[in-house]
Parts: sequence; structure tokens; C-alpha cells
Amino acid sequence: MLFLNMRIGIITLIICLVSQVTFAQDFFEGQIDYKNTFISLHDNIDTAMLAKELGDSCTAYIKPDKYALIYNAKGSSGWMKVIVNLNEGFSYTEYQNNDTITKEDISVVKEKLLIFERDLEPKKDILGEECSSITMSYEPLNSEEFYTSITGTYHYNPKYSLDTELNKNNKSGFWNLYVNEAKAISLRNEIEFSPYFKSIQEAVSIVQQPIDESHFIVNTDKTITLKE
Repeated sequence: MLFLNMRIGIITLIICLVSQVTFAQDFFEGQIDYKNTFISLHDNIDTAMLAKELGDSCTAYIKPDKYALIYNAKGSSGWMKVIVNLNEGFSYTEYQNNDTITKEDISVVKEKLLIFERDLEPKKDILGEECSSITMSYEPLNSEEFYTSITGTYHYNPKYSLDTELNKNNKSGFWNLYVNEAKAISLRNEIEFSPYFKSIQEAVSIVQQPIDESHFIVNTDKTITLKE
């Protein structure tokens, strides 16, 4: 149950990995592959189990107004897919072995912001280019969440740009604030889920290309439930 709650809780941060944009050609469209690593902060949590349950890699399919992320988890729930439609204002989270899909309103603020700041140093080299970063920290308003606080540092390259207008209501994990400041996709995400573990997700491949709409079709063979 702990790992299932972790996977549900990570949805807001999965949405932190890539926010998307309008139909202008200035904004990124393509595929980004991420490598995921984990550091345990708790005696009862093993890093190998984290990689199994949450996935040691993720593929992001990004279009101007929507994106989909597929985590290659191999735990009891199988892979996880998150579809975010910015025009519609909802995310859809599907687990391979679950018969329901969770629909969530991304315009609803569910956390209390503690820290939001642009980092001056140090910059990270990602795929041969220096990336600046922004750090955010927040705690859940719902005391039933598995974590007590989340602190994330998000490294970005301005060449992979986002539309601030389209993201202004993307408030899950205060991602609208990040996009307004960075105006770019996050390529490395160092996220601590206190007091349990830290995840590091870093882009290992970026291909700018047209993405087929089939990646963003919600599986209607499963029951869709709205998360309150």
C-alpha cells in the first residue's frame, strides 16, 4: 500500500517533469527519454524496490497542448501512464494492472508553498549543455498524503520552451509558477519525498519531431473516476 500511495503521490511531480504549450512552432514538440534513479531516506525502503515500483526510466511524448508520460515500472501495478491535456485542464493516470483511470483537475491547488527560488549556482551539464535550475518546496494540505513535504530542484534549457499562458492554470505542484519563471521543460528533476526517498530523473535523449495523437488517447475500456 505504501508504494501504491507513493505512485499516486508522485503524479503531481510527474506532471512536474514536462508542462506543455500552444500550437506555435516556437514551442517544443517531440520525445524525451529520462533515466530515473532513487536514494532511500528510510530504513524500510530499498532503492531496488523503488526502481521496480516507480520505474527506472520514463518516456515523455510532448505536443504543443498536451503530453503523455510512460513509466516502465515492473511492480504489482505494472507501468504507469499519465496524460495531461492543458486545454481541457485534466490529467489522466492509468496503471497497467488496474481497471480504473484517475482523472484529476490540474487547476486545483492541493499544497502549501514553502520555497520558490531561482538557483544562481551551480548549473548542471545535461546532454552537453549548461542548465539553470529552480527549487520549490511545499507540503500537502491533505494530511493523508504519504509524504510530509516535497522539495524539488528542476534544471531546464531555454531552447526547449513552454508557453506560460497555456500553463497558467497548471497548478499541480505549483507548476504554473515554475513555467512562468523558467519558460522551459525540466530536463533534470531532483525531488525529495520527505521522509521516504529522493528521485533523480534526467533526460538522456531529446528528439524534436511531430508526435502522433494516438499517444494521448485515454483508454475508455477502463472506468474513469474523478479524484476529489
